[in-house]
Amino acid sequence: GLMEALERGAKRDPVTLPRRKKGNRRREEPLTPEEMSRQDSLKAHRDVIAKELNIDPTLISSRAQMAKIARSPECVNEVYLPWQAELLEL
Repeated sequence: GLMEALERGAKRDPVTLPRRKKGNRRREEPLTPEEMSRQDSLKAHRDVIAKELNIDPTLISSRAQMAKIARSPECVNEVYLPWQAELLEL
């Protein structure tokens, strides 16, 4: 069971454990005040919808998705699935 799996893992040589690949993830610049305002509005709207549906707000939109939309509102169809955009009225 779980205890056996934990014991096996604890006995493994750390060198043999899988490693995450280091990608070329570039760091985004911080959001501008205008973009922050846009993100805050989107988050507030998302939270109201989530409360009405009694679901976790991140099921509708993650922080990363909202930041992308705050930066580039025209990219809605590249960031969200159709049902997400419809729920958020975008």
